[in-house]
Amino acid sequence: MTSVHDAASDTIHRSLRIWAEPDGSFSAVVHDTGSFVTFAGTSPSGTSTVSAGIDGVLLGGYVATIQGSLSASPAYPTSGNLGTFDLGCGPTLTCPGVRPSFSSYVDVASYDLPTWGWEYRTPHDGTWVNASDGSGGDITG
Repeated sequence: MTSVHDAASDTIHRSLRIWAEPDGSFSAVVHDTGSFVTFAGTSPSGTSTVSAGIDGVLLGGYVATIQGSLSASPAYPTSGNLGTFDLGCGPTLTCPGVRPSFSSYVDVASYDLPTWGWEYRTPHDGTWVNASDGSGGDITG
């Protein structure tokens, strides 16, 4: 969430759609819903502090334009529920957990993410938005 400190551990349910475009590129839309639990340290905005153990919900995703070719052996099923994923994030921006993305299905030569964003919301400790068109708010407590 911030450049020096990841403020929370996220568990997401991801919806991923990929399709071929007439020009040979691919488009992808990802929609995430899930939950998070904060780590103690710097707040998501980087301007305050946050306590450990604050629970909240998250939603968001991204749109991608991809140059590449379809993978001969995709890492995940090509239809149906892909599951729920724990990214395994630690407070130092290490997220070793696996999760599906467009690169799970396309051998990527290049890509563009023109639109992306996630909203992290708590019942009493604030809301933070991290998005391509600007970030705002904070989670403190």
